[in-house]
Amino acid sequence: MSPDTTVKALPYGSPDPSGTPAGVPSSLPVRSDGSQVKVVTAKGGEVAFDMANDKCSFISASPKAGFKSQIVSVEFWIRVDLVDGEGHGTAVYCTWHTGRPMVDAWPY
Repeated sequence: MSPDTTVKALPYGSPDPSGTPAGVPSSLPVRSDGSQVKVVTAKGGEVAFDMANDKCSFISASPKAGFKSQIVSVEFWIRVDLVDGEGHGTAVYCTWHTGRPMVDAWPY
């Protein structure tokens, strides 16, 4: 599957001149079923989510060499960690507890 959108994850607190939250595009392509695919590119690889109006679903994680993915999914959010062998990486979240799904990335 080729990604519809690629998003560069910015370090936490980094300003984005477009006014859009860091790591989140201003618009996404809409699929025929009304959902949107969002791909987040982080230091350790890429994570893809299927974002419907009221929920987010995990599609895939593609860690770079030397990184591994760890996925946690609960009722209103999904967290995908892309972690290297020293415990450094990025946590990529998709949450929908406050309404429409949102994606955020936090390097650590």
